[in-house]
Amino acid sequence: MYHFLVGLLLLVLGMGFSYIIMQKNFIKTDAVETMDDGMIVLDMDWRFIFCNKSAKILFPDLETIKVLNKVKFVNNWPKELNSKMGTGQVTFNFWDTKNKELRAYCGNVSKAMNSKNIHVGWTIVIRDMTKVMQLIGKLEELATTDALTGLLNRHQFMCMVENGVKQARRFNTEMQLIIFDLDFFKKINDTYGHSAGDRVLYEIAREVKSKLREYDVFARYGGEEFSIFTPCANEGSLASFANRLCSAIEGMEIEYEGKKISITASFGALQFSGNTELERAINIADIALYKAKALGRNQVVVEKVNT
Repeated sequence: MYHFLVGLLLLVLGMGFSYIIMQKNFIKTDAVETMDDGMIVLDMDWRFIFCNKSAKILFPDLETIKVLNKVKFVNNWPKELNSKMGTGQVTFNFWDTKNKELRAYCGNVSKAMNSKNIHVGWTIVIRDMTKVMQLIGKLEELATTDALTGLLNRHQFMCMVENGVKQARRFNTEMQLIIFDLDFFKKINDTYGHSAGDRVLYEIAREVKSKLREYDVFARYGGEEFSIFTPCANEGSLASFANRLCSAIEGMEIEYEGKKISITASFGALQFSGNTELERAINIADIALYKAKALGRNQVVVEKVNT
């Protein structure tokens, strides 16, 4: 349909702009006027020739603009759409004053050719991409976060940690890794049901997140296991920081259907530098976690990297 409409306009363009000015009603077919996309026709110097209803809604000044006036003087005309860009596609944001929201648009600029294949002007088609961008954002969020807790998922956590390790190697800084696992979590599921278990996971995630610093990377690592990565670390703070989190979890009383559920967690913690491979660091933190479990749970074990 778009190719037909643009072709119709180009056919008229080939007859000369003076004819277009006289025959604007001819261009204003129902199909063009009711398009969701905005359509704007310009001459070689980016001067206004014609636009449809959708374009006027986006740029109200087009209601009163005179033919052959420069469109760059239209109020809120995006700087991304300009005579220097040639053909192509650009994206830009536009503040919707009516709905008070920022909307995303895509503008496609193509040459207007006459019947002799001579370049005589430009056509711009502007499409509202807001819903598409919102959908992409939601899909990205689903791909990077855990649906239950809202934390990063394991894959995204690893991506961020890998980047953090690269930065640490570059600036020669220390890092911290904490892995903690909820104690006897299966018992909660068996006693209260899986919905209660989900509630516990959610509340644990929220409580621990409230204790973290803005530069800490926090994720649900899998099941009832969580992980925290600190890209810039102070060795003396690791044990005390992990113990504060351990005590915070122990002190929680999670309400579920009139019952109060308590739980504890075991922590494995590690301080390491960029010289340590990430896989090795994770294995050492896991070993520390298993030691905490073996020592009776509800405690922190801090391991060191053996050089």
